[in-house]
Order: sequence, then C-alpha cells, then structure tokens
Amino acid sequence: MTNRIFYNGNIYTVDKNNTVAEAMYIEGDKIKFIGSNKDIEKYEHMADGIIDLNKKTVVPGFIDSHIHLLAYGNSLSQVNLSGCKSINEVIEVSKKFIMDNHVDPKKWLVGFGWNQENFDCKRMLTKYDLDKISRDIPIVFRRACFHISTCNSKALELAGITKNTVIEGGEVDVVEGDTTGILRENASNLVEIYIPKATRGYKKELVLKGLEKLSSYGITGIHTDDLGKDNGGLEMLDIYKELDMEDKLSVRVYIQSRITSFDEAKNYFDVGFNKYIGSENFKLGSIKLLGDGSLGGQTAAMNKPYENSTENGIALFTQDELDKIVDLAHVNDVAVVIHAIGDKTIDMAIKSFEKAMKKYPEHKVRHGIVHCQITSKEALEKIKENNILAYIQPIFVASDSKVVEKRVGKERAKYSYNWKTLNDDGVLLTFGTDSPVESPNPYENIYCAVTRKDLEGKPEDGFLPEQHLTVEESIRAYTISSSYASYEENIKGSLEAGKLADFAVLSDNIFEVEKDKIKNINCVMTVKGGKIVFDN
Repeated sequence: MTNRIFYNGNIYTVDKNNTVAEAMYIEGDKIKFIGSNKDIEKYEHMADGIIDLNKKTVVPGFIDSHIHLLAYGNSLSQVNLSGCKSINEVIEVSKKFIMDNHVDPKKWLVGFGWNQENFDCKRMLTKYDLDKISRDIPIVFRRACFHISTCNSKALELAGITKNTVIEGGEVDVVEGDTTGILRENASNLVEIYIPKATRGYKKELVLKGLEKLSSYGITGIHTDDLGKDNGGLEMLDIYKELDMEDKLSVRVYIQSRITSFDEAKNYFDVGFNKYIGSENFKLGSIKLLGDGSLGGQTAAMNKPYENSTENGIALFTQDELDKIVDLAHVNDVAVVIHAIGDKTIDMAIKSFEKAMKKYPEHKVRHGIVHCQITSKEALEKIKENNILAYIQPIFVASDSKVVEKRVGKERAKYSYNWKTLNDDGVLLTFGTDSPVESPNPYENIYCAVTRKDLEGKPEDGFLPEQHLTVEESIRAYTISSSYASYEENIKGSLEAGKLADFAVLSDNIFEVEKDKIKNINCVMTVKGGKIVFDN
C-alpha cells in the first residue's frame, strides 16, 4: 500500500458545497484528508511520496455513463471513417488501410463512423461505392450511429442477402428491384453473424487496449453494455472477473447487461446475475434495452412520420414487452436504462417506468433514459415527476444539430437535447459518449454541452443555445451524477475524505479557459484508487 500527498493544486472537489482545495493525502486507495497546503503538512511524515501539482486543476475522475468498451477497443484497429468529408475520401482511406495493413482478401474489412451529412453529396454509402474499394474482400461499414451498416456485393453474397430478404425489427433497402447494400437495425445482424468472432484472448486484449486509452483522457469509471449476446455474453463476464482478479482494470467497470426480450430478462433473474456482488472495480448493474434506432438514420421511433416521409422509424419493443421487462426488473430492484431517441420510444419508456413505480412503490429503483433526444413538453414533465435519470451525450449535438430540423421539423426540433430544462427541473443528468459512436474524449463532450456547437465552432451561437449547461453542471454530470446512477455516490464521484482516490489532473483550468478552447484541454495525469494509471 502506497501513501501519497498531492499538493499545490486547484482541486475541484464536487462536494455539496463545490469546495476548492489545495492538497490531498491519499492512504492506499482512499482519500484520508483534503484541504489546504498548510494543513497537509501534518501528514508528510506518513507519505511515501509527495507530488507537486504545480497549480494544475484537478477534478474527480470522469465516469462515462454510456460506452461500449469492447467495441471501442475493437474500433482502434478498424477503418475509422469519422473524418471523411466525401464518398471518394471513404474509398481512398479504405484502400490505404488495406495497403498499409496488408488485409487478407479472405478476411472481412470492417469500418465505422461514416455520416452522409458530412459528405458533399449528402447521400448514404451504397454497395456500389464499397465495390470500388474491393469486390473480393467482404466489406461492412457501420454508420456513425451504429444502427445502419452498408455492405459491398461480396458481403451481401456471403450473408445470402437478396432483395427478398425480410427480418423483424430491421430493413434491407431495395431500390428499383435491387439491394443497395444498406441494412437498417436488426438487418445488420444478418451480416454481423458472418464476421469471424474475436477469440477470448483477443477480446481481453481489446478490453485492455480500450482501458489504456480511456485512462489517458482522465476517465476512471465507465458504464458499458458488453454482456450482450453479440459480444460473447458470459464469456465477457469471465474476462472482466479475470482482469479484476489480476488487478488490470485501470478503469472501474459497471456493466449494463443488454437484453433483447422478456425471456432473456427472466433468465437473467432465474440464473441470479442480479445477485452478483462484484468489487469496487467491477460489478453488474442495470439492464440495458435498445428501444429504437437513430435520428440520422431515421430509425428512431417517432409518434408522427419524419419530415417529407411516411416512415415513423423502428420501435424494437412493443409497449407490452417493455412493460413486462421493466416490471420484472423493478420488483427485483434492478434499474433499467432504455436507449430512446425518438419521442415515441421516450413516451413508451416513461409509461413502463410509471407503471412499475406505481405497482411497487416500496422499491426505489433508479431507472433511466439513454439519449433522451426528441422529447416533448409533456415528456419532460413526466421525466421530472418520476425521477427518471437522463443519460445524455452532449457530443451528439455536433452532428445531429445539422440534421434535426430536416428530420423532424422545427416544432419537434425545439424539444431536442433539452438539457438545461431537465437540469433546472431537478432531473439528474449523467454524461456519456456512446463511444465508439463518438470519441470518448470528455473535454470535447463538455465543450459541446457548454457551447452547443460542433467541433468546428458551428453554429456560431450554438444550437438551441438557451439549453446549454455550465462547466460546473457538466463536471457534476460526469462525476457524482454518474456515480449516483450506479448507486456508488457514497464511495466515488467527488473528492472527499473516505472516498476512492480517483481523479484527473488537467492541462488547463477548465473553469477559466475560454469556452471554445475547452475541447483542446488534455489530461496530464490520471489517478485511480491512489495509483497513477496515466502520466503524461
């Protein structure tokens, strides 16, 4: 056990009084004392090491409340298309990736991050575009939202997908009697099952690779849904247990178990996963339900059709199915977090939570809505009345602000990403990034929350600027509020005596730097449980 003093800092504690301290004495993995440089002197004789913070700003370690760790680790070795501004650039970047990485023609080429709204032509990738990259290598490129994939002809052939293919909860796009290569929602699974799955050992490597990168951002905790059956299910549980026993989790992992049906939910409780205690480094938590798709891909479920369309998106559960799963979880004291972007799915989630809370009022469960994007005045009020948590991803405003009015019209767009309204109404907000859908960089995320702009500074005044949050509100959402969502606010999320010593040392004072420069801040040191896990 190592005892350390960190002094001469600008330590933002996020305690109930927003106290700013100068020094901390860390005994083992917990904070023993926090206060002034003068007061810390009495602990010098007990310290194994003393570190001068050189007036740097310190905040509690960031806790990303919505991330996909295994997928993020995997994305670090896939074709990243997020920066592509044209379809030609997608083709050239992909060809270069094939050359630089000596891609075997017998293996699948997987990419992610493309967004047609960033292209000069504003159209989706099709199989005809991907065929220009290769007609021999099977290719699947996932859109930025991960709710739509585009495949080339070889991938469609191997998966047996034709113009007549039909799948529940998804769509295979067909134009003029031919497949376009665009697969929406569950249709993507028709191809995914043919992509060779990572071995157990490789999955472990991917997790470690992802954790190392997250630590470099000052992230000390995450909520991730890596126990879905498409990620290896129980095998991932064993991998996390193993990494915990080996003391290799540089980030604390809170699992949201992704479930796709009532039968899966029933099995979850029958087996007793909800009884797993875990440790301060790894534990099983809430149940995650994928309620609908994405706004950009027009698969988020809406009460009324999209603008200039007859389509309402795709709801992945019926109200009855959702009610049954939430009811079962609630009576077992397990929180449910529901991915809901469209107003229809948000309304469905609220109804399910309301029913369970009224039926079992003695059970105090912290349910939440993930994304919580296209709301309504009525929905916002009900979220407040029922103490439903809002898991938000401010970085989404960077891309969605460009398309929201096109997708849902001006009136409905007014109720998108209403963070300030929720916060001022007392709704607890937690910050996440949905990485690898977006970068896990917390400084870009906070910048978007505070400015409501994209990373290029547009629009100049911000999208619905009256809905911006302050830096202080954003830091709380990223730390103590995310801890509350996992029932851990008493052990982490703020820098106070008796709590875990998880914190990030920043390159600049995030509270004083110009708002437009917040996105340029870096982490210079990350400490998790008193151990320095990243030092730049």
